[in-house]
Amino acid sequence: MVSIPRIILVGRSGDGIERFHVSGAVSYDGIPVPHGTILFTPDASKGNSGPAGYSTIQDGTYDTAISGKGTVGGPHIIVITRDDSRPRYEEEFGEEVATPLFPEFRTEIDLPRSSTTVEFEVPAGVSPRAPHRVRLGGS
Repeated sequence: MVSIPRIILVGRSGDGIERFHVSGAVSYDGIPVPHGTILFTPDASKGNSGPAGYSTIQDGTYDTAISGKGTVGGPHIIVITRDDSRPRYEEEFGEEVATPLFPEFRTEIDLPRSSTTVEFEVPAGVSPRAPHRVRLGGS
């Protein structure tokens, strides 16, 4: 009997690029981030290319399979933003806006070329390039 290898495709975008799902938790000073976004941009300075992945952060968790697009894996620049989930009316612009609760937070990570789980801890008083803890796990 000849064994035929099984190939499981995680997902391909409309342009045929394979994407991998990333999910996990995001907290700020130990407290789950109530609402925000997470962006995964391939790090061109480290030879990675492809489309960016993203997800909405809701109640301290995110999942590119549910609300966003997966990543291409490899070195990435991560940008996390946290918004106040209670929008306020901005008279100057005549619209409701969400208030950022910490500055845009950037970090780097080398993602596997498979679906994975990553937990991000953004420390209190974070500056845009402050060091932080990242926990990477498989799924």
